Amino acid sequence: MKGQVDFGTIEVDYKECLTTSTDPHTLVFDKPVAGKAGKVTCTAVLEPLEDHHRQSSLEPDLVRDGNHIHIIIPLPADGSELKFDTREARQQMVNGVVAAMARGPRRSAPVQGCHVTVTVDTDPSAVDGPTGGHFSGAAHRVVREALTEVHRRQGVGLLEPVMLPTTMKLLQQWQAAALLLWVSQGEAQAHGHGAHQRAHAVRRLNHSHNHNLAENQILGRSSIVRRNSQGKALCSLPSHPDLVKVPGAKNSGFAMSPDQECVEGSYCPIACKSGKVMAQWEPGSSFTYPSSM
Repeated sequence: MKGQVDFGTIEVDYKECLTTSTDPHTLVFDKPVAGKAGKVTCTAVLEPLEDHHRQSSLEPDLVRDGNHIHIIIPLPADGSELKFDTREARQQMVNGVVAAMARGPRRSAPVQGCHVTVTVDTDPSAVDGPTGGHFSGAAHRVVREALTEVHRRQGVGLLEPVMLPTTMKLLQQWQAAALLLWVSQGEAQAHGHGAHQRAHAVRRLNHSHNHNLAENQILGRSSIVRRNSQGKALCSLPSHPDLVKVPGAKNSGFAMSPDQECVEGSYCPIACKSGKVMAQWEPGSSFTYPSSM
């Protein structure tokens, strides 16, 4: 059984947010839905989500994707009863707001970090025989129009994803490297390319090793001579006399690709002389590098 997978272009997962509040935007939704006539009038106000919104005693009807959604259905001013199911109306309006916030006006990216309030006008002249579809349609349209209006006033910002650094213990790296070499060797022998595969695995291992050395340089750690439990000297930094360049090898350098050639005068791959042990391979040490590398 075979399958074919096609990958599209890589896209950044942007989010949109409000940088300013919208003016109250009122909409009269008066058109047939599913062949049934009906009318709903509502007003939407969108604001950047602030601490006082989170601390408010009024619980939101829904918290979704970082947005707080409030649906307000007041009693008629004349004291008469509402002629529709308020629970269904509230749920349908929440659905409409969620759908509207899923695609922002700037890049069609989801809108987040927003406090949305939609108020239904319950005056008898403003509501006439609505169905659930009328409520969801009215909420969707009024929020979309409010977003479009605030976008015209340059009030919509973009949020970009941030790559968080990942910290790994070198003992874990050690174990992962051993597994990598073992798997690579087994696959290489099965395909008759043992030496090439093992060399590739070793280079990948040295990539993370050189990142550790680069970080030590940035942090300004001093070059010192230490000894392990077997009495072997531990090399600390490239300036240490027991560290030598590896002729013809390739390295990661600092923020460079692992296949970049070693150039005289630049940060080159280094190793201890025979009989020495790298200090960076002590299990108690750790290093940090961007998770994208």
